[in-house]
Amino acid sequence: MDFACSHVVCNWRPESLAEGLSSRLSSGLSRRKSEHPYDNRISVIPKPMPPLTPPPVPPRRSTQKHTRPTSMPPPVPPRGSESEGQASIKANVNVVLIKVGSLVDINKGRDVLYVDEEIDTDYVNLEDMLLVFCVDISGSMSVTSEVSPGNSMRSPTYVSRLQVTVYGDGTGVPVCLRDWSLVDYDHVKEQGEKYTTPHCIAETFQCLTQRVKELREHGATALGPAALISVAMASQFAGSKVIICTDGRANIGLGQLEQECTDSVYFYNKLCSHAAEKGVIVSVMTFEGEDCSLAEVGKLADHTGGRINRVNICTVGSEIQTALADDILATNVEVTLLAPNGMYYPFEEDNHRLVREVGNVTSGAEITFQFAVKPDKVEFFQRRDRVPFQLQLSFKTRDLKKVTRVITQQKRVTTSSWVWAGSLNMAVLGVHCAQLCARLTMEGRIQEAQRQLKAQQDLLRDISEQKPSPKEESIYGNWISTMSMICQDLNPETQVLSDEAAEVVYQMKRVTSVGQKNPPDILES
Repeated sequence: MDFACSHVVCNWRPESLAEGLSSRLSSGLSRRKSEHPYDNRISVIPKPMPPLTPPPVPPRRSTQKHTRPTSMPPPVPPRGSESEGQASIKANVNVVLIKVGSLVDINKGRDVLYVDEEIDTDYVNLEDMLLVFCVDISGSMSVTSEVSPGNSMRSPTYVSRLQVTVYGDGTGVPVCLRDWSLVDYDHVKEQGEKYTTPHCIAETFQCLTQRVKELREHGATALGPAALISVAMASQFAGSKVIICTDGRANIGLGQLEQECTDSVYFYNKLCSHAAEKGVIVSVMTFEGEDCSLAEVGKLADHTGGRINRVNICTVGSEIQTALADDILATNVEVTLLAPNGMYYPFEEDNHRLVREVGNVTSGAEITFQFAVKPDKVEFFQRRDRVPFQLQLSFKTRDLKKVTRVITQQKRVTTSSWVWAGSLNMAVLGVHCAQLCARLTMEGRIQEAQRQLKAQQDLLRDISEQKPSPKEESIYGNWISTMSMICQDLNPETQVLSDEAAEVVYQMKRVTSVGQKNPPDILES
């Protein structure tokens, strides 16, 4: 666990609690009582003296000589700098970063590790995994195509091309799903799960290549059923991958996005959970200049550890190779973070225990959380010198072993007046700001995201003044400015993200402190 600050700042609170804090405190203490400009870790509250006669004056020793002390007392900390630091740091610096991609490696670390040797299924060959390409070949005729009648006396007939075709390894007879099958979730899923395991690509390369060459564009975009059967096929082997390639919105069958429908949202959420549970990585590739409702379809990649990219004809090959390089290190990953009673997690949970289901984890994956002390517990924490934190990480390895990893750390307690901006970990704060604001934006909580961005901009300025680091400032500042522009451009009524903005926001949710790269410039033409 990496913390943004070396101490726990116990008197931070969100702006929304600032006005009514004194009325909320159960102890009846005023607001100023918990924000004194010095670090009163051991607070002594004097008891009121009864109205009695004062104690006698101690006897003076007339023979005592007033000598000059041999050494000068230590200097008093400058009050001016403390008040400035307290006023300038408005963002919550109680942030912890968890490098999940490293912690799921059971061969590293000296912490407590529990491994359950019992496996739920039979022997699994780690080399057995499927790669499923889900390709949209819809044409300009989005629903049907007219067929010239053989008899001029007959009226024109229409041949439906609303179907999903499964070619497998190219050696067998294709399986077609059409008509009512495109709206039956259980039927489509069953067809994928019982599909025959394909042969090795080295044996079927010629047949599969010929099948691809014979593809012709036609019909509508039945993306939902196609994605479902692809995930169902890949779920036969943990660690399998699905790459979805599309250039338009799903407009027929399950998950259609042409019209607003709550069933479609439920469909994609359900498919995300199923893919993550089975250890399947889904990557989504769309084409630049097209509207594919990437904010909705991209959930498949966001929840399963896959990639989301808008490509052009020149970059398709390289992006596919990049997606293939992502291997699952662990599945069914669940993070539990325990803090002392009296703390909570803003934007997450209102108690001291936080549980987050991560799902699939690939190399380099990181997640962040921020924590804070409840207003009525500030005085209690200021009396403590240290507070403990415990991370419990549960997951399954590729060979299906159940593992629980436990890490415990202790952190000192302080107040915001003693926090020096130059001592903060800019990398942790930068990753957290990008991930949090991207998540809030995707959830439609635009105003909360904007408040976080404003606080982080002020904090970045303070850190830059006290500890200049041009490279980190450039990366961190670019992330903040990019998210700020996206939030400003959103329509306050609809709050619909364009595919261009959705791609950037999803990439922000995956930023890491290792090998940081600037996000794409959303202002590029």
